[in-house]
Amino acid sequence: MIKEDDGMERRYGKCQWCERLLKADVERNGTSSLLKHVDRCQKNPNKLQDPTQTKLNLKKESNGDTSVKTWKHDDARIKKALLNLFVVGELPFKFVENEAFVEYTNALNAKVVLPSRHTISRNVSKFYIEERTKMLQFLSNPKTAIHLTTDTWTSSCQRTTYMVVTAHFIDENWMMHKRIINFREIDSHKGEDMGRELLDCIREWIMKNVMTITLDNAATNDKAMDFLVKKLPNLYEGGKHFQVRCMAHILNLIVKDGLKYQNYHVECIQKAVRYIRLSPQRINKFKKAMKDCGLQTKKFLCGDTPTRWNSTFELLKSAYELREAFTEFGIRDKSYERDLGRVPENYDFEVVTEMVKFFEKFKTKTELVSATSKPLVNLFIREVLDVDIHLRKWSTKPMFLDMVKDMRTKYEKYWGAYNKMNDFMYFAVLLDPTTKSPFLLHAFKKMIGYMEPSLTPASIDIKARQMVREVENRMENLFMTYLERFDSGGSSQQEASQIAIDVDDDNDFFGDFLCTGGSNSDPTDNELRTYLKENIVNYKKDFSILGWWRVNAIRFPTIARMAKGFEKRLELQFSSHDPDIGIGLRELEFKFLEQVLHQVQCTVVSALGNLHFDSYVLSESSLFVYPTKIIIKTCGTTQLLKSVQPFIHHARTLNLHITALRYTRGSFIFPQAQPHPHTSFQEEVAYLEDSIPASLCYRKASVIPSKLKSHSWHVFSAGAVEYSDNAPLDLYTVEVCMTDLDQTLARKFFRHPNDGKNGDSAGREMTEITGINRINQNAHICDFAFDPCGYSMNGIDGDRYSTIHVTPEDGFSYASFECVASIYNDDMADMVKKAVRVFGPGTVSVATTSASQDMCARIKGAVEHLGLKCRSFSMDEFPAAGTVVLQTFTSRRNRI
Repeated sequence: MIKEDDGMERRYGKCQWCERLLKADVERNGTSSLLKHVDRCQKNPNKLQDPTQTKLNLKKESNGDTSVKTWKHDDARIKKALLNLFVVGELPFKFVENEAFVEYTNALNAKVVLPSRHTISRNVSKFYIEERTKMLQFLSNPKTAIHLTTDTWTSSCQRTTYMVVTAHFIDENWMMHKRIINFREIDSHKGEDMGRELLDCIREWIMKNVMTITLDNAATNDKAMDFLVKKLPNLYEGGKHFQVRCMAHILNLIVKDGLKYQNYHVECIQKAVRYIRLSPQRINKFKKAMKDCGLQTKKFLCGDTPTRWNSTFELLKSAYELREAFTEFGIRDKSYERDLGRVPENYDFEVVTEMVKFFEKFKTKTELVSATSKPLVNLFIREVLDVDIHLRKWSTKPMFLDMVKDMRTKYEKYWGAYNKMNDFMYFAVLLDPTTKSPFLLHAFKKMIGYMEPSLTPASIDIKARQMVREVENRMENLFMTYLERFDSGGSSQQEASQIAIDVDDDNDFFGDFLCTGGSNSDPTDNELRTYLKENIVNYKKDFSILGWWRVNAIRFPTIARMAKGFEKRLELQFSSHDPDIGIGLRELEFKFLEQVLHQVQCTVVSALGNLHFDSYVLSESSLFVYPTKIIIKTCGTTQLLKSVQPFIHHARTLNLHITALRYTRGSFIFPQAQPHPHTSFQEEVAYLEDSIPASLCYRKASVIPSKLKSHSWHVFSAGAVEYSDNAPLDLYTVEVCMTDLDQTLARKFFRHPNDGKNGDSAGREMTEITGINRINQNAHICDFAFDPCGYSMNGIDGDRYSTIHVTPEDGFSYASFECVASIYNDDMADMVKKAVRVFGPGTVSVATTSASQDMCARIKGAVEHLGLKCRSFSMDEFPAAGTVVLQTFTSRRNRI
């Protein structure tokens, strides 16, 4: 007990290590301060010097290279990995208590405390509920376009009928997903019963935007679709194109009709293969026969399944390749010919050889359309017409006349006329930037030429162009439907007092004309017409249609939703009444950061930290966590502002309260593509003002203009005190945005297909070959390369950070460079110059916050030294952020 100045005696506790006195009255003070001091006490022998300090770890990559990684013990990550092991590996829960597994885990990391099997069971159930809730939120969003596939079958042993429903969709990051959302027993195969089950599934997941359902050609499926179309609202053309017939199933039907012919030769070889594979002794004899014939191969005879034609194809192909061994096997096995009656002869193999060549095309097509890791609908028309050409080519061979005739009949039933194909197959061609209308025109000309050979080339061309226009008109109807559903209106920029100085000494009237872009497009064109009028993109084998739309969704937001700008930056400052804050916000558990990032719609892909702060490379830009400051920068359609309240809440748990906030971004080209709360600057400002406490009373929102309208700068700042009263006067922030990158330089940010590298090693290679590592040679770099293209980097130099993000696609390329610097650092202008040189952009905007006029002038000189000209200079004052200066540069040859 200690007597204080007011004469009252109060209870204090004394630290046994540093002997510091701490208030310990249970009723007045609680025990949280004592617990925190134990963690922070510098003399505590059990305390790690820096709990966030990572360790170096040598890791061998798949390509044989050895890389240095950082590692630290993370209970949350270990728990998640353990759950994943039991779920994906389908292990029994009791396995966690297996002595060998416990010993193995302790050998890997002795700090790991394994849970009991009961805890694992509860955690798996909890994990399932959490994941299902996330999926429900996504699928129930009316903006999520969902395509379903379903199949039913009867178990041969249980005599029970099952139905499975799979949802296919593309997320906000343009990644394709496949999720099984229903697997249950059903009462019957009747069409209406199946329709009811599908309807129950759709309602259970609250799906509001089911576009299509893909099924096989059973008659009950047609009845199920008739039932479902009557029950679902808002279907395109009343559900006329709601049902998609499975291409793989139709190919299967076509091939089965062909396999009826030449059955005499096929059955002979089938029986021989089945005979050989029936016993181990015969298999060994055949292998010896192969060796005696000099067949040095590891291949062996394949079995077949009656219901799978491609297994029959593999059987015939393997038999043909090993045909020499059949004769030798007959010599070794005396009962071979006696048991079979007739064994394969040379003519049988000659016939089968031609059949293998013929059916090879169908096998390739089946494998292609059965893939699940990439979109395929845009390939439908080209693959169907390739099958058509293949059948016409082989129909001239005498051996295949009857076979191809029957296959042709089946082909004509489903794909023989353009009006038999689903409209969405045509729309997918238009949504592929490598094909669009020119490919559709070419396809229609071929189809008309085959169907109406009496027409002249000129008549075919006229009719084909009319058909293309009809498809474009139908797609425009769908486009208008999407526009009505998802267009939330444009943004009107909020005006405020600014100082705008035009530094362009050329003809102002002509400059105004150039600022319009000199466009010759029809002002009445809507988004769809503008897209279709643009030239097609050069096709390459490694072209990624999702990668292209990920970049161009901002230009064609409504079309992007049918197929499926600038970054946003947020800075939060905190403080505490307790001077001993330790590592402050860096104490936040990683799982809390993941929760916040999930709301923003991005994830961590790489991380690096030092004694001053932690940096995270995100799937959509970067995050920096200081003891009293958080900076998060995201791009695309992420919902950055949804992180404000969670960050404030988590900071309160560490006795930290927010003292300042600054939000900046460029101009969205299509604000209607942005989700709430980013549809307009007014909405963003209103959302921020509702999210922050009243103590942040010094507030201002402003749009700083640029001569190039697409590069105006939006700023909102709020603080508890005026900037001049509580400012780190030696620090300032530089944000550089670059567009129209040099194509040769931008190609360095594309990955080679199947390069065998992960994102870290590929990113490290890009950092070196582009010269990014020379921008600030003192910085430790954490880099990541995305697939098929794109790059992100965080640099750490003491307590200063830098970050770069690149989207390199031709025609729509963009890069950003940001860093925080000191007024005592004379290298800033040189760093900006090096960053701009890496990308060779046609247009650059540089926003500096709290920098001196001298530094702005030096940055201007450094950028102009690279052949760019400063076209506009604007500034504005913010009570909680200081002076923000925006300079816009363009190439001297392009006065925009």
